[in-house]
Amino acid sequence: MSEDYKIMTANESDAEEILLLQHKAYQSEAAIYNNYTIQPLKQTLAQVMEEFQESTVFKAVLNAKIIGSVRAAEKENAVYIGKLMVLPDYQNRGIGKRLLEAIENAFDGKRYWLATGAKSEKNLKLYDKCGYIRYKTEEAAPGLTLVYLEKQVIIRLITENKRGFLPLLLSGDEQESYINEYLERGELFALYNGDVKSVCVVTDEGNGTLEIQNIATEKRSQRKGYASRLIAYIAEYGVGRYDRIILGTGDVPGILAFYRGCGFVATHRIPDYFTTHYDHPIIEDGVLLKDKVYLEKKLTRGDGT
Repeated sequence: MSEDYKIMTANESDAEEILLLQHKAYQSEAAIYNNYTIQPLKQTLAQVMEEFQESTVFKAVLNAKIIGSVRAAEKENAVYIGKLMVLPDYQNRGIGKRLLEAIENAFDGKRYWLATGAKSEKNLKLYDKCGYIRYKTEEAAPGLTLVYLEKQVIIRLITENKRGFLPLLLSGDEQESYINEYLERGELFALYNGDVKSVCVVTDEGNGTLEIQNIATEKRSQRKGYASRLIAYIAEYGVGRYDRIILGTGDVPGILAFYRGCGFVATHRIPDYFTTHYDHPIIEDGVLLKDKVYLEKKLTRGDGT
């Protein structure tokens, strides 16, 4: 599914279709609270057009049809995210997560803020997976408690004490001698949301090629979008400097699917790489690693979003 639809900026000509999407997507929310007068269902086309003037709006498009959307506006150095929605038939496919990532990439380094109803369990589960932290609740109306969540992602190029990140890097590559080699000649990026969540080491391999040598996410912070956010940042960083990003990884279905979702395609493999180059067996997601699979991502302007 991730290869079929595209995330792109919406404009005012999309407003009517997005409003129709909104009325369909928010029916389930209205049912949860037995309230069909919630603001998203009462909003008019004129009001949506007004929000387009004040907000950044993204859409998910499949076969020329808008299947998802999100809006965000920056106020006082914070980004207020709202109207994250996906057509019912396309929910639970990662589209909402990618729309959130598009907003975060568009307002890099800001504090992100959003709210949802306390009974909206699917929404809360998504926001938790995406790294949002609950910080207060508020009684908005009889029977409706709002939960406010926030996230502040900062990505830094680390130039000093790179070995201080070794414990986390070892979770991505168990051979310390290899880490020492590419850490010395490479660049280390660290993603923070409060404390460090994910790190990545990249090296210049010549001929316009940037190679990801190691990407690792703190165990409790995995599956919250940090690694894909870090890859998107590095892709944008590489545009104009490099033609492509490559990486090698184990032949593990879940890991390969993750990189495909980040825009990588497999190019070749090295048989028995892990069994001949490492001094002990390497097991990932329950799989004993043997072959090393190489993937690449061509770099073009806009890869960060």
